[in-house]
Amino acid sequence: MKDDDMPRARPEFVDLSEAEVWKAMGDGTGGAIEAEVTRLVAAFTIRLMASAEQRGQAAVCAMLIEPQCPIERVALLVMAEGGASVSTVH
Repeated sequence: MKDDDMPRARPEFVDLSEAEVWKAMGDGTGGAIEAEVTRLVAAFTIRLMASAEQRGQAAVCAMLIEPQCPIERVALLVMAEGGASVSTVH
């Protein structure tokens, strides 16, 4: 999977710490932050499904996603937990 094909966080969210992302999601004030995590989870999932359909290697592809910033790491953790609702993940 080429890195330039990988969905990435929008610039306004790149400098948030992982703790800030989890806090915003956990206290019900996530708003734009929670929406960005949801967007990333969906985008990563779609990308992995497309790759799995092409190559049949979903597990291998999942290991190739390297987060470039904390909000991407949170999105990958949420995705790894089965796409749980971000409002219930702490």
